[in-house]
Amino acid sequence: WKKKCTLTFKPIDGGSDGGEEIGGETADTSRVLIISALEGDTIEMPECTFEAPENVTENGTEYYFKFVGWEDENGTVYGAGDYYVVEGDMTFTAKYNKISLWDGSTADSFASGYGDQETPYIIETAAELRKLAEDVANGQSYAGVFFELGADIDLSGNSWQPIGLYVANDPHPFSGYFNGSGHTVSNFVVDQTAQSLNSFAVGLFGYVKNTDGLSDSITDLNVEEGKIDFKAVDWITSYVSTAYAGLVAGYVEGNISNCTASGTVSMEPVGRSSNGTQSVNTGYVGGIVGYAANGTIAS
Repeated sequence: WKKKCTLTFKPIDGGSDGGEEIGGETADTSRVLIISALEGDTIEMPECTFEAPENVTENGTEYYFKFVGWEDENGTVYGAGDYYVVEGDMTFTAKYNKISLWDGSTADSFASGYGDQETPYIIETAAELRKLAEDVANGQSYAGVFFELGADIDLSGNSWQPIGLYVANDPHPFSGYFNGSGHTVSNFVVDQTAQSLNSFAVGLFGYVKNTDGLSDSITDLNVEEGKIDFKAVDWITSYVSTAYAGLVAGYVEGNISNCTASGTVSMEPVGRSSNGTQSVNTGYVGGIVGYAANGTIAS
């Protein structure tokens, strides 16, 4: 004989009973999903059909909410499609991540931190990530400096300048340490030419150079729905150049660990011969990294 159990799935509490209030209004907790199962059964966790909380704006940045799973009474989160072993009655609450949208702007500073290993610079918005990209493009390599992602970031399909630029006669690498802390950067687009970017290496990061061994150059970072459509026109030399494209990074001298990537990568490397005609270059393309010159890529 097995005990019949009730599994209750409900929207996030809206604050009236001490729950977290997000989205600007109280959730309608009368809308629930009930599943009956026997003790010891294994069930597949359902998709969420509740409406996500409304977008909010904080300090000039707009955020939306993305469903990530069902949180049980013990604080364990199960994603839709995960399997759950029934041990008794249980109530699950929809759990959301708050994700910043990007309007193309650049922040004046990072969210917090000092850049050392104990108190790294914290990046929480797309505008702060853009600040990192612009600083490196302007020659600040951040050698020996530590960064940590403090939230998921949506780059909103805007055109992205990679963090770190690779040109043979004027490289601007990112030489710090970037810990994604399991967060996700999504919806970035690289659709420019090498000349407009001033780089032959593209991705969320373009050129990463850090071989001192203090820490992995990039770790625990997820990239989702990235899109690279890159034409590597050689505007500098009269010989055939090489280009690099990867969703996490294009060209790496350093270690990459525990990173995932999804999206599309397309590259057309073309150059100029001495008589001015175009010729096809060498191109390296990868899902996570286009080309690893030194170091390791590890899960």
